[in-house]
Amino acid sequence: MTHLGVVQSGARYLSDVVMLILGAAGILKLVDLAQFSESLQSWILVPGVLRALAVIFVPIVEVLLCILWFGRVRRQLVAIGAVGMLVLFSLVYAAHLVLVGPPECRCFGLMHKFLETRDLGSMVIWRNVALVAGLLPFLIVRSDDRGEH
Repeated sequence: MTHLGVVQSGARYLSDVVMLILGAAGILKLVDLAQFSESLQSWILVPGVLRALAVIFVPIVEVLLCILWFGRVRRQLVAIGAVGMLVLFSLVYAAHLVLVGPPECRCFGLMHKFLETRDLGSMVIWRNVALVAGLLPFLIVRSDDRGEH
């Protein structure tokens, strides 16, 4: 296997892990939708209508991105969508940190109690940076594994 082949394989495997994490986050939100909805009430910079829509659409989109990724459907677009979503969430979270303090983040549904034991302020942003970093190699390498169907 060539050096480029190794890099491409590594990028795909790293992206697989990120997509599994994203899918798991969506599933855990769906399992405990009431708690996810409650946590979104602290996101006061986001209009109420958008928070209400996010309760349903965020976990569905996370699970859908995971399914599309592992179904090998237009992986380039799926990765771009996941990066865009994570960057948007991180920007909104950062705005909250600066303007009104950290909102609740129960991004992993039932696992929120474990996550609350950590400093969520910076952890959420660093987690999202790590997830984006896990997808960027796939986008940068532009492997021949685009999953176009």
